[in-house]
Amino acid sequence: MTTTLLVFFLLLFSILVLEFFFLKIKVNGKAHKQYHFTFSRYVFYIIFLIVSTVFIIYREGISLLLTILAFTVIGPFFEWFIGITYYKIVGQKLWTYHRGTVHGYTSYLAIPLWAFGGVLAWIVVKYFI
Repeated sequence: MTTTLLVFFLLLFSILVLEFFFLKIKVNGKAHKQYHFTFSRYVFYIIFLIVSTVFIIYREGISLLLTILAFTVIGPFFEWFIGITYYKIVGQKLWTYHRGTVHGYTSYLAIPLWAFGGVLAWIVVKYFI
């Protein structure tokens, strides 16, 4: 149990440290360069998500797959539903996607992120509740 959490949070910490170096942030107060979406950075993040998810499934069992599948279906649906409902009520998009969009309210590229959200929810429920 603690080994799984430790490895997961070490992987998460390492990805944040690498992102810090990718951004080339200056400590002395100078402005840092702002990066926009690149497919290589997206793949880099997805590799982290896949490695950590496979490790957790290996350590904890196959029951996590049902949670992942549920989040990959329900998450994008609700993201699309909330986005389109907000647009119909307010007349302005709540968020915008420029790549892989589903009518501009969600993206195919967000599906792995919803799966990882399922992994995080599963970890919180299993270990903290």
